[in-house]
Amino acid sequence: MATYVTLYNFTDQGLRNIKDTVKRSEAVKKAATAAGITIKELVWTQGQYDLVAISEAPDEVVANAFELNTLKHGNVRTQTMRAFTPAEMEKILEHVAEVVPRRGGEGRNRGRSPRPFLDTAVSLKVGI
Repeated sequence: MATYVTLYNFTDQGLRNIKDTVKRSEAVKKAATAAGITIKELVWTQGQYDLVAISEAPDEVVANAFELNTLKHGNVRTQTMRAFTPAEMEKILEHVAEVVPRRGGEGRNRGRSPRPFLDTAVSLKVGI
């Protein structure tokens, strides 16, 4: 299952009905379960976002359809990010190419740049 972090902001409608937010969250959890999504954590927050949810969905189609169904009610706006577990990140890193610095003599400054941290040329070492 894919993990997602969703940041929520109340809309004007959501704020007018703020006293129902806990009730609405319970309804959302039930709907998520029916859609095959697990909401692992849902917390109300102070600051830029009003709520944060961590959920797992079987795939992107299910996750996006559920989010659109939630948005149709008009109580929140969202920003959703795909999140990765350490095991998933290890698999991603297996496909990251090595970076090998180029030797001097290439480019217009021929390795004598006064700003080496800006002009350092790199190439990817790939198995082609």
